Amino acid sequence: MSASQLIQLGPAETINDATTAFIPLGPQPESGGDGDTQDLDVPEALDIDKAYVFISANSITTTSTLTLQKDGSDTSVVVSITGSTTGRFTDNVNTGSYTANQDARWKLVTGTSSSNTISILGMGARLDPDNTSNTLSIFTIHGAGSTNLTTASNTDYFAFHGDRDVSGTETDWQYEFRVACTLKNFYVHVVSNARTTNTTFTSRVNAGAGNASIVYGNAETGLKIDTSGTDVITAEDLCNYQVVTGTGTETMAVERVGCWALSTDDKFFLITMDAPNNSVSADAVDFYLAAGGTLTEDATEANREMLPEFNFNISEMIAEVTANSKDNPGATFYSRDNQSDGNLLLRISQATGTFIDVENTDALVGGTDELAVRGDAATTGSLSLRFISFVGDATGGGGGGTPAADAFDHDWQVESATFTTTSPHTWTHTPALLKPKGIVVSIVHPTSTDRVTAVTYGGVAMSRIEFAQDTADEAGAAYAYFLGSGIPEGDQTVSVTHDGNSAVKKAASYSIVGGNDTEVAASGVVEENAANPAVAIDSGADDAVRYAGVFSGKGNPANVTAFATFTEFAANDFGANVTKQEYTATPASGSVSTGFTIATDDVALVALGVREVSAVGRIMSSLAGAGGLAGPGGIAGQGGGMAG
Repeated sequence: MSASQLIQLGPAETINDATTAFIPLGPQPESGGDGDTQDLDVPEALDIDKAYVFISANSITTTSTLTLQKDGSDTSVVVSITGSTTGRFTDNVNTGSYTANQDARWKLVTGTSSSNTISILGMGARLDPDNTSNTLSIFTIHGAGSTNLTTASNTDYFAFHGDRDVSGTETDWQYEFRVACTLKNFYVHVVSNARTTNTTFTSRVNAGAGNASIVYGNAETGLKIDTSGTDVITAEDLCNYQVVTGTGTETMAVERVGCWALSTDDKFFLITMDAPNNSVSADAVDFYLAAGGTLTEDATEANREMLPEFNFNISEMIAEVTANSKDNPGATFYSRDNQSDGNLLLRISQATGTFIDVENTDALVGGTDELAVRGDAATTGSLSLRFISFVGDATGGGGGGTPAADAFDHDWQVESATFTTTSPHTWTHTPALLKPKGIVVSIVHPTSTDRVTAVTYGGVAMSRIEFAQDTADEAGAAYAYFLGSGIPEGDQTVSVTHDGNSAVKKAASYSIVGGNDTEVAASGVVEENAANPAVAIDSGADDAVRYAGVFSGKGNPANVTAFATFTEFAANDFGANVTKQEYTATPASGSVSTGFTIATDDVALVALGVREVSAVGRIMSSLAGAGGLAGPGGIAGQGGGMAG
């Protein structure tokens, strides 16, 4: 099956009674002027069916109709909207069939009712190409009125989808693709043009020129399509559009810019994107976003839902966070499946950048499961997004959804508050992905006595991997604990049981994701006085993620710095001495020096590397059970893995 879902959802579009309005097939239900300016040229033969519209307000007492048009004429796809009624209206029976290069658009004819209005909040349809090997997605930028270009010899950038504003900063507008596709039929619609020199529009891939280009010369207007220039996209490519004006300050009015994406792997794209650095809820309350359309939040979930009329899966949830002043623990975004949290989620703490759930999948049932995004803004502060999106797959669906095997990587990190006499001390670890495959806990305190008696994660006992102590001068100790199998899903309590001594203690927890259980590849300690303490963590040919915790006699955390390929974390000043933790930024094979840059002083350092269990390890672990095979020359299981 090659079908894809078109979602148009954004701020409500209010239209007067006794009006004929035209709406493009684009990111939101925004009407324009004459019908020709709202036309979208289809790149190949396809059917458009299963049309729906969501009406949020309606004071028009007679029936209104939404009709799919082809080359300016009505098709049989007609959604009838009952007078004075709101909610969802559909046509699941009729189909509009198009050949290549025919034009598609919506036509809304409102009923007659004195000085009353109707408001469209969302709409959409299914796109089903005749070539069942192809799956198509529409990308377009559109908005009220038009965008005017007036500056001479200027370079500006448009978003890849959504809002039609422009700016000179390309990174404000880039969209990251999560799967491969081909971009084709790049198009631009100019509604007026007083410029006398050339204006050039081009596709952009990874901040470089793409292969699609359209030029408007002296006073040229109308819709232009580049049917020959295509861009082959791979996962993680960044895409947007560019416009370069010639000399002169006359005005060009741009109505729409866009393209189509063609996938031969049954994939399509649901993108919610708006103006750059779009701020979302600053309050410690839930809010909702559309799973396609414009990036406008709403406190009511129903105002951001879409209800697909056919089965499909969604995966590869991704968000680009451009500004973040949230208090810890920040915010979490969840997919919503039938008004319940789905399997997909993005855990966003106090960081910016790209957040991706590559592990989980939601399977949607057509006609039953509403789709939206819930933002759980657990704390105060602001959060700004560039986009949030999903990859759809029409070969799946039908309810439920399961996690797929994830790429092996460091997942998330949480630091505990300092603690003294209370035992056990607990905190909540919040993995970015629901199903971690490894957990590391590191603990440091400024006494050399072994004070920790047990560590559990979600009630499951963890194995102590290393204990380091400095017994002379400034005494201190560091611990590393690990769990590599049988890990509970979701947020879990980390519990550290200790002897209740009043020494201040600091801890951190880390989660690891992957397709298999995990094991410790190598570990080690550095004790007593040392400069630049480090352990060579050698994982052989396997990729491993590496972690370290250190006690140092230096009196300021700034005197302890992580090695270049690591990220510092969970620093604490004990007064006369300090602690700091670090975790690897990227999995790596071979021998990696894991430690800190510190001038000579008292040291207690623990370090370890974690890798996925090999196929042999999984077989032996299965044969041995949780305890492994023990005995002379045997195999001892550790956290689901094996150690010779």
